[in-house]
Amino acid sequence: MKNPYESYPATITKIILDAPDTRGFTLKFKDRKRQANFGFIPGQFIVVGLPGIGEIPVGINSSTTEKKFVQITVRGVGKVSRAIQQKTVGSTLFIRGPYGNGWPMKEIEKRDLLVIAGGLGIIPLKPLIDEACRKDWGRQNQVQVFYGSRNFKNLLFESQYKKWCTFHDTQIVLDMAGPRWHGEVGNITDLLAKHSTPKGAIVTVCGPPIMYKYVIPKLLEKGYKPEDIYLSLERKMYCTIGVCEHCAIGEKYVCKDGPVFSLAEIREMPEALE
Repeated sequence: MKNPYESYPATITKIILDAPDTRGFTLKFKDRKRQANFGFIPGQFIVVGLPGIGEIPVGINSSTTEKKFVQITVRGVGKVSRAIQQKTVGSTLFIRGPYGNGWPMKEIEKRDLLVIAGGLGIIPLKPLIDEACRKDWGRQNQVQVFYGSRNFKNLLFESQYKKWCTFHDTQIVLDMAGPRWHGEVGNITDLLAKHSTPKGAIVTVCGPPIMYKYVIPKLLEKGYKPEDIYLSLERKMYCTIGVCEHCAIGEKYVCKDGPVFSLAEIREMPEALE
């Protein structure tokens, strides 16, 4: 029986400064077979650890078709994440996973898609956006991306925007203006109010819990059904297999049953969106 906690060493091959206190890491498993066979569904996560320090769940933001490396983005907000950020090219991190259920790709590929991301919430949505940029994706399907961030320096994956705009209707809004920003200023709900969105689309949402408080009512007002609105939840996850119950929401576990849930699944669980 395979050990669900088994970790695999991976070498850091590249580090970029994505935003203040936020670094992007390109990793390559030391086991070539593990690297070649590593696969995931957009929206799933891995657990990244350092012996003697701890481990944290991290979203995967590389393409699902990439077999040469794995990419993650880490913001330094705690002991483990700060320790990871102190590592340099050539250092080793330990990875286990992927875990969770990811975005409902079979449904998404048949329907129009509205992607809504706030802040770091763009990380688990990036593989989905990239997937919809592939040439073999159904071009008859409309894809719309709404991304909100605090300010220009906190925008993630800026080098990807040109590609996204080529394939999708991509709209970016910042909380505050600045000398390097000439786009829209406001928040995600302003984008929902200002721009028409594809009716009957699947909606994928990821961002801080406070964003859900305002976005969900707007989506329901626009006629989107709870069963078509999918949310990626944030909870402190430890075991990642539904044993420790630390991430429990009612009878569901974010690590095992999520992190992606439809609004229909959790709308009667107010604690899910707190």
